[in-house]
Amino acid sequence: VVIIKPKPQWQSNEQAQVLATKLRDQQQVSEVRLDSDWLQRLAAIKDLAVTLALVMSGLMLFAVFLIVGNTLRLQVLSHKDEIQVMKMVGATNSYILRPYLYVGVWYGLIASVIAIGLTFAITLLLDQAVATLANLYASHYRLIGLGWDEMLILIMSAAFLGLLAARLSAGRHLREIEPV
Repeated sequence: VVIIKPKPQWQSNEQAQVLATKLRDQQQVSEVRLDSDWLQRLAAIKDLAVTLALVMSGLMLFAVFLIVGNTLRLQVLSHKDEIQVMKMVGATNSYILRPYLYVGVWYGLIASVIAIGLTFAITLLLDQAVATLANLYASHYRLIGLGWDEMLILIMSAAFLGLLAARLSAGRHLREIEPV
């Protein structure tokens, strides 16, 4: 009896099936048993975690959009008197809107830095638990944090989301304010 423990690149269900087929084709091998149940369970756990992460990411993006939009709406309303004076002296809506767009971008950037920090902290906290779970299934899964490219995408998308929320929210309320 020979027990083969595959390398990490052979531990997906499809790769394990390929390895089992290659071993069955060997003349010296009389029987190959593939215990793929644990591979399927581990893949299902991984898929669940990815789906949960995507859902949570979507909810967080929506929350950032709402928070930035509401905050800037309140800022526009709190500066209503100044905006009315600016409109009386001839300021256009785009001129008045520009500082709110900058603030929206800054809010998005701050939110992205917080998200990167939380992701790093959660990765550190869960890394050992995931490693322990993977070892129970004789696997070598490890959590990896965000890469540089993913961080850059997160920062850019959060800044754009802040800009979009500022444009929609502050822009709408600026159009409603008329000079006295």
